[in-house]
Amino acid sequence: MKCLTGEESANLIGVDRESHQRDLFEVIAPGIGASPDKLLQARLMSYPDAQRYRIGSNYQQLPVNQPRCPVMHYQRDGAMSTGYGGSSPNYYPNSDDAAPKEAHEYKEPGLTLGDVVADRYDSRDQDDYTQAGNLWRVFDDAQKNRTACAIAGALSGARQDIQMRQLCHFFRADADYGQRVAQALSIEIDPSLRSKSRPEINFTA
Repeated sequence: MKCLTGEESANLIGVDRESHQRDLFEVIAPGIGASPDKLLQARLMSYPDAQRYRIGSNYQQLPVNQPRCPVMHYQRDGAMSTGYGGSSPNYYPNSDDAAPKEAHEYKEPGLTLGDVVADRYDSRDQDDYTQAGNLWRVFDDAQKNRTACAIAGALSGARQDIQMRQLCHFFRADADYGQRVAQALSIEIDPSLRSKSRPEINFTA
């Protein structure tokens, strides 16, 4: 690795001539990951972790820690927040077209370790419904009614398209689960779909 001089760094586009060390301290080109060097890997973990402990979860909002490009993530509020994100969603996935999206061209490559590859966990590749359905099926009738009413009470204030989207999840866990929540919301479901375990549902209100 070559360390740049002040003159060399000043010639780079987007680098502050008065504070080149600030802008070049942590630079990794898009699409290029860190090497498996043990010392480097330890520092990549410990340096940010020390800042989280000393400054808080929003340490990356400080100018010295900010990326050169706009930050696109779902972290909100907390200690020393500068107000990033506004009223945009703080959860993923979501139905907001303006929310941050994954840019595959900038994804850090997986790290090959012999017969396995260490990579970031993708929460989309998981079964979100079997466990919820199994729990629902061990409830007695009174527990099911209380659960459906509690969910409907919170969901009733949401937009209709959000209610419909959420009902799909309940139906995929268990048809009776979805039906009871829909009934508590006074939403009519096509009878042909009630017997299907994980249907693609079209709703009528």
